Amino acid sequence: MIALQIENNKDFTAKLLLENVFDDFLLSQGIIATGTTVTIDGHLNMDFYDRDTLTDETGQIRGYATWAEMKKLAFDRIKGKRLPLSFRFVLLADQKEVNKLLSRQSGQTTVLQEQVVGLFLNIRYSDNRIVCSTGVSLHTFSLDRSLEHLWDNRILDFFKEHQIIYSI
Repeated sequence: MIALQIENNKDFTAKLLLENVFDDFLLSQGIIATGTTVTIDGHLNMDFYDRDTLTDETGQIRGYATWAEMKKLAFDRIKGKRLPLSFRFVLLADQKEVNKLLSRQSGQTTVLQEQVVGLFLNIRYSDNRIVCSTGVSLHTFSLDRSLEHLWDNRILDFFKEHQIIYSI
């Protein structure tokens, strides 16, 4: 797990809420505190959609909304003359990203795709600071931390690719 403090809040929030930089991530949860606090549960209501709508590129049914589908809701809640008191978004790598990371790094990790619950990117704003942290959740306990290191490095590369400036 790594924690990165964002150096330019305005640039980062533009990339998060207005641009398509984070669109491929899934949203697990969002909490936005302004005049009231709004909680967004990113789990999809399976009864609302037909099966084809929820099937991703890997052929699996996704259980979460994409950030692309949810960011307008978040933006509408955050925009205004006053800054929010805080916000927190828990984003997940989609299944395609999990598969790509594991297949590219086979031999470097003993973790199997079916053991992975999620690769997380936590985004937290409070006290005029944005901190992003990574996390990995597995179905089973493992002493192997190689997937955590792979995910940390993937996020560092992602931030570099999108010119997101941070300090550790």
